[in-house]
Amino acid sequence: MNQLKASSGLFAHSAEEKMNLRLLFMLSLFTGISTSLYFVAANTLLIQNSSVANLPYAYMISGVVGFLIIKLYRARQKQTDIVRCYTEMIFCFAVVSIVMYFIVINYGRYKAFGIYVAYLAYLFNMPFTIIFSLGFFSVCARVFNLSQSKRLLALAGTGDTIASIIAYLAASGLTHLTGNSNNLMLFGGVCILLSFFPLFMLNQYNRNKLSNTVAVSGYVPQKINVAFFLKDNFYRLIAGVTLFSVAAIYFVDYAYLVSVQFLANDTGYNIATILAIFFTVVKIGELVFSVISGHVLSTRGIKFGMVLLPGMLAGCFLLAFLAGFALHYSVLLTGLIFLAKWGERVIRKAFLTPATKVIYQVTGRHQRMQIEANIDGLLNQVATVVAGLLLVFFSNIFLAKNTMPYLTAIAAICFLAGLVWLVLTARLHVNYKRKIKRYLLNLKNTKAPPPVAVKRYEISADDANGIAGLYPQLHTKIGEGIKASSTNAGRLGQIAVYNPSVTLQGTDEALKQKLIAAYHVNANYFSRAEIINYLGLQGISFNLFRELWDASDFELRVRLVAVYSHGERYIEDDAYFEELCINYAHEMVWTMCAAYDTEGLNNAVLQQEFEMHYAKVRKLMFELLKCIYDPVSIQLIAEIFSAENEDTENQLFALELLNNIMSRRLRNILIPVLEPVDHEQKMKAVRHVAQVTKRSSAARLKEVLLKDDSLINMAIAEFALVNYFALTADREFTGTLVNSPKPNIKLKATQLLQGDKEDELAKYEVIANLKRYYQLNNAEIAALENWGLYWYSSKQKHALGPRTRLRDNAYLVDIDLGEKGGIIIDTYALALLLA
Repeated sequence: MNQLKASSGLFAHSAEEKMNLRLLFMLSLFTGISTSLYFVAANTLLIQNSSVANLPYAYMISGVVGFLIIKLYRARQKQTDIVRCYTEMIFCFAVVSIVMYFIVINYGRYKAFGIYVAYLAYLFNMPFTIIFSLGFFSVCARVFNLSQSKRLLALAGTGDTIASIIAYLAASGLTHLTGNSNNLMLFGGVCILLSFFPLFMLNQYNRNKLSNTVAVSGYVPQKINVAFFLKDNFYRLIAGVTLFSVAAIYFVDYAYLVSVQFLANDTGYNIATILAIFFTVVKIGELVFSVISGHVLSTRGIKFGMVLLPGMLAGCFLLAFLAGFALHYSVLLTGLIFLAKWGERVIRKAFLTPATKVIYQVTGRHQRMQIEANIDGLLNQVATVVAGLLLVFFSNIFLAKNTMPYLTAIAAICFLAGLVWLVLTARLHVNYKRKIKRYLLNLKNTKAPPPVAVKRYEISADDANGIAGLYPQLHTKIGEGIKASSTNAGRLGQIAVYNPSVTLQGTDEALKQKLIAAYHVNANYFSRAEIINYLGLQGISFNLFRELWDASDFELRVRLVAVYSHGERYIEDDAYFEELCINYAHEMVWTMCAAYDTEGLNNAVLQQEFEMHYAKVRKLMFELLKCIYDPVSIQLIAEIFSAENEDTENQLFALELLNNIMSRRLRNILIPVLEPVDHEQKMKAVRHVAQVTKRSSAARLKEVLLKDDSLINMAIAEFALVNYFALTADREFTGTLVNSPKPNIKLKATQLLQGDKEDELAKYEVIANLKRYYQLNNAEIAALENWGLYWYSSKQKHALGPRTRLRDNAYLVDIDLGEKGGIIIDTYALALLLA
């Protein structure tokens, strides 16, 4: 239990995850011990009364009966909730185990009935193992979300692995103590009752999640029947993969048992010794790989977990065939079959099963149980019967009189089957990505359409009259600016006003070069924004994008990449954009850390600015991703993350889609950065891929002020300055900002050092009115303050006369504040913010 606590602390990120992981571990432990004890007793009885050659018949009988039992289980699933259904199956297994014990004791010793009793005991083993697996993973799917399933599913199932070790060790002792292996059935029947305790606790701890009344956003109930599977290629492929997966269990198991018998005859080793050594290695492998499974699936992706086993089996059996057919080397042949058996047990448990369970989560929560019961339950049993028939058929063809040729033929068959399985798995993964995309699109379409956004300049008549009374001509001029900015002629005309050196005569290429030169010379935000808009209509090349990107501040980069991402994409540019994505993923981490470190200031406005900046960096990153991957998919994911109060499960589906289309390098940093968990969990997840530091509020605020313009907007810098000065009264550092090239920072630093002046207060009142009437955010106000407002005192008004270049801007509106001076507002700049 101490080891379990340590593991849960390492891999589980929250107290809820740790509790659920421990309870699920105990559930799998108790059910695993009981089914393992029954397995040992049933298999011992079968071997004592039959031979290896008859195993295919046992497979077929088990499959037929299992089909009927799971059919009953599926019907019961529809009638009751998941916990009650699981409880009933536990009780049924206890009854079957105890009844079988008395049947074996009373009739098993008779030679006439022995073989029938052995088959009767054997046929219950696999169906109940499958039922408990279905029930366990159904509980896990309710308790864990998609992200948690990747990390914790295999770890929760290690209880079953440890249970097998305990049961195999205990079986020998109990058999020796009681004098009969049949008594293990009785012990198994009693031990299964211990499963009620963790199941009860899970239900108490997760009552809402395990209830059948759970509502799932975007879920539409559907009837689960044959037509349901036939009409969707995704489910057809799951069915096909399941058939090959189940057949692999029996083919590999049969080849392995024949190899054990062959190896024992060839080397003289005792069969029990071979089995003991081999299963010790298997169980060690299961434990080790189950522990690392969560990390591997999270970093390498679901596809890796799905293709690993069929790829490994195909490789092992190809080498085994070559060893038997070309080299005639029996030791190598049997060794490779042993390796295939090891992989079938270890890789299946650690990677294939968790990966398969994850892909089921793209279906509706209520559908999921029925789909799994049909595929992993009923189809599993059909595949068992088919595998048994095929083994009988191949045994009759190759006769198995000479084991080497027989194993070589089986290896060839398994290699071909492995290749087909691998191809089907790859196609399933492609359809899985499409399924997620369709799920999210359906979710988007079924939601109520968002209210029609009213453009901010389309304010009410009362507000229009109010602002016209305060600032005559302002609203009218904004409307004219919006109209002009919607045409190329108007846009170019205003660019020429901002940049007198730009003449509109000459060729298109000459004009383009003039605009690019003006972008570098004139740092005016609104001039650059219009140049980006104009060049975007003509098409921005990759080289031009890089040139403009390097010259732009953060806000302009957001605008630039939004324009560029709608154009053509070229694979050779992917590395550049991937690097930019990683850089801004680091900026997202930095923003989260900065917001967390300054929470103690209890400044809601500052925290809101950090949240808005985080959202804008995320938007920028998604636009960069559109330059690498399918823009439609990325836009869909971006909308899921930008929506208010979006369901966490939907965000996880969006992350899963992103996880399946990104490169491994991007996946390793972006998935933990975007995962919807609390701050502490997120910092734990990203610590190994990004710098996570804890700093004082003052140090963090100063860091904001020193940050490059390409990484942050001036609104946050202004709020950081105010809070930094209030916290530290650092006049020396604040004094250095008086010479800042950004007017809003310069003015704020001066104000903090010298105090409020009456004329400055009048200016801020005008800004506050603009912000209120036109619903401008602080980043837009900062841009307007820096590049769209011209403040003057009453004594300096003459300096803005006919000799200044501002006279050519037809969109300037002079707001006279009397003795306090006035403000000249660039309404074209306002128009660009409001359009």
